[in-house]
Amino acid sequence: MTAEIWTGALAAVSLFLGAGLGLTLCLPGFAKTGLAGRLGFAWLLGVAWIGLFLYAASHFAHVPLDGPLVFLAAFPPLAAGLVAALRLLVLRRWRAPAPRTARPLWTLALSLLAVLVSAAVLGDALTRPLEDWDGRMTWTAQAMFVRDAGTVDAGVLRFPKSFISHPRYPLLMPLAQIAALEAAGSDDERIVRVVYALFFPALVLLVLEAGRRWAGSRAALLTALALLTIPWIPFDPEGGAAGAYSDLPLACFFGGGLLLLLRGRPRASDGVAAGLLLAAALLTKNEGLPEVLIALALAALSAGLALLRRRRSGRSRALAAALAGLLCLAALGLLVSWRSAIPNRYDESYFETFSIASYARNLASPRPFTTIPVIARRMLNPRLWGLFWWLAPVLFVAAAPRFRRPPTAYLAAAAAVPLLAAWSAYAQVPSAVYYATVTWDRLLLQGCVPVFGLLALGVRRLVHPPARNLTPVPSPIALPPSGRGGPR
Repeated sequence: MTAEIWTGALAAVSLFLGAGLGLTLCLPGFAKTGLAGRLGFAWLLGVAWIGLFLYAASHFAHVPLDGPLVFLAAFPPLAAGLVAALRLLVLRRWRAPAPRTARPLWTLALSLLAVLVSAAVLGDALTRPLEDWDGRMTWTAQAMFVRDAGTVDAGVLRFPKSFISHPRYPLLMPLAQIAALEAAGSDDERIVRVVYALFFPALVLLVLEAGRRWAGSRAALLTALALLTIPWIPFDPEGGAAGAYSDLPLACFFGGGLLLLLRGRPRASDGVAAGLLLAAALLTKNEGLPEVLIALALAALSAGLALLRRRRSGRSRALAAALAGLLCLAALGLLVSWRSAIPNRYDESYFETFSIASYARNLASPRPFTTIPVIARRMLNPRLWGLFWWLAPVLFVAAAPRFRRPPTAYLAAAAAVPLLAAWSAYAQVPSAVYYATVTWDRLLLQGCVPVFGLLALGVRRLVHPPARNLTPVPSPIALPPSGRGGPR
C-alpha cells in the first residue's frame, strides 16, 4: 500500500465528510445531535449532496463531469459550514460539555469493537481490489462509462445496441465514485472501496442515534452491539461494505431520512436534511422509490394525526414532511428526465412488465412460497447473520413493543417495505428461488435501520420493564388526611 493510496483515500473522505459537516453546522436541527450522530449524518449528507449536485448539473446544465465540478459541488456546504462555525464561536453558543460520568467498561468495550470492525473493513478496502459481482458489472462499470464521457447522458447508455448491464439504474453512487477519484486524482479502485466501506460505520452510528432517540442510551448500545455481531454486513463483498453494491448506501439514506422525519418535533431543517437523504435513496436504486414513498407517507400520517389532536408539533411535522416531499419530487423529475432517452435492455424490467392484474395473479400463486426454505437457510446461517435471527424473535416474544403506538407502528411499516418489494419481485420472476438466494439478504439490509429501531424498543422493555398498574388494596383502617393517626 503506497502513500498515494493513503493520500488519495484521505482526499476522497475529506471531500464528502467536509461537505457533510458543513451541512450539519448550517442546519439547526443537528444542534443537539452528539458527535457520533453528527459524524454519521455528515458522511451520508456529504455523499448525498455531492451526488445530487453532479447529477443535476451534468444532466440539466450539461456541465462536464470533472474535478472542477466536484470541488464546486463541495464548496457551498464547506463555506456555509465555516461561516456557521465562526458565528457560533463569536456568539459563544457552543454548548458547554455535559458533566462526565463514569462509563461502564462494557460500553468502552463496545466502542473498541466498533472501531476494530470498521478498521478491519477499511484496511481490507485499502489493500485489496474490488472482488464483487454487481459492483464490477453494473455500478463501477457505469462510473467508468460516465466519467469517460464526461456526462451522465453518456452515448453508450443511450445507444440501444451497446451492451450495458442495467443501463437505466440510477447513477448517484457511480457519481460518488467519480467524485472520489477526481478528488484523489487517481484511478485506483481501492479509493472507491473506501467510500463504500465507510457506509458501515455510518450505519452503526445511525443505528446508535436511532436507538438513543427512541429507546435510551443503554438499549441503543446493546442494539449497536447486535449489529456488530452480524458478519456479512461489514465483510461480505456481495452486498456488504466490502463490495460496491448500492444496498448499504440505500439502507443508510432511507434510514437516515426516516429517522429525521420521525423526530418528536422536527424542524424545517430536519425536513431539508431528510429530503436530501431520501432524494439520494431515490437516485441510488430502483427499490428506493417505494421506500421513499413509505417514509413520506409515514411522515404525513404523523403530521396529520398531530394536527387532528391539536398538538404543537403538528405544524412542524407537516412543514418537515412537505419540504422533504418537494426535494424528493425534484429528484424524481431528474430521474424520469434522465431515463427518458435511455432504452431499457439487459434488465429484469420490473416496472415495464408490471400490471395490477398480473401482480394480483402472481402474488396468489405458489411461486413466492417456494423461496421460503432458501430464505430461512440464509437468515439462520451463522456465517451470514451470526445468531441475530435466532435471538431476535425470542426477544420480540419476551418483550414485544406495543405496535399500536408510534414510533413502533411507523418503524414496523417501514421495515416491511423492502420485504414486500422482495415478495412482489419473487412473485413475478420465473426463477424465484435463484433470485431469493442472491437478493434476500440485501433487501433485509435495506430495512435494517427501522428493524434495529424495533429491536432497541424491545431491548428497552427488557432493560427497563414497564411498571404494572396495580390496583391499590383498600386499607381496613381509615386514616385521616394527615396520616398521623386519629385525634389525641
